[in-house]
Amino acid sequence: MAPNSHDTRFPILAPKLRSWSLQHTFLLSLLVLLAGCASNSTSRYLNKDESSLVGGWLSTDLDFTQAFIIRHADRTFTEYRFQAISETHRRAITTTIYGRWKCHGHKYFVTFTSVTSPGWRGLIGRTQALDIISHDPDLFRYFAQDSCPLTEHKLTPQETTRLAARPFSFITAEARKEYRIERQ
Repeated sequence: MAPNSHDTRFPILAPKLRSWSLQHTFLLSLLVLLAGCASNSTSRYLNKDESSLVGGWLSTDLDFTQAFIIRHADRTFTEYRFQAISETHRRAITTTIYGRWKCHGHKYFVTFTSVTSPGWRGLIGRTQALDIISHDPDLFRYFAQDSCPLTEHKLTPQETTRLAARPFSFITAEARKEYRIERQ
């Protein structure tokens, strides 16, 4: 093809450029742009461990703290938490936490982006690197910031849908009887 003729093979990709070198520069730039987009999109893919964490989970620890967590494939989550705040006065709060999550090696990373409880707002934007104890498709165990072991049990899609309709219905009757809930 002559350097000054118009290439009609790629009418949408290559605008009517008069120079052969401009056409190739444009196509090369387009390829570099597409390659950059492809490399960014691979970071969004979930690894095997992360894929099994997507969905609904129920979490418990040693002191009546309970949570219903929904992790999404875009690495965001919503957590509905019931937490004892005073053993002496038997008080507890409920709060909703929104954030981002990921797993890498033996670490589970959690960053809060929004919380409904004013006392927790200082945690917004801080990434917590939590040590994973064990992980299989139905059970996820890790240490919380205070070194308390947390255990999460995977829910079926039907259980997740049912709880999502009334998110704090997961709080056990025993916990409701034991603690006075301050906000919900």
